[in-house]
Amino acid sequence: RKGLEAAVAHQPDLILCDLNMPELQGDEVFDLLTLGHDFKRTPFVFVSAVADHDFVNRLKQRGVEVFL
Repeated sequence: RKGLEAAVAHQPDLILCDLNMPELQGDEVFDLLTLGHDFKRTPFVFVSAVADHDFVNRLKQRGVEVFL
């Protein structure tokens, strides 16, 4: 949640995010930032060990730039 607050306050040029986090999942963070704030043009990069290609493709269809 602190990351969400920091992103809104500082408007970064790039967001680097883990997918599996304790309070919110990375895709929830992505949704909150892109649907509730002006982050549609901010590149969003996920870093995760998740290897589910269907899930990764769905994220990319939703606007995630890169999944590492």
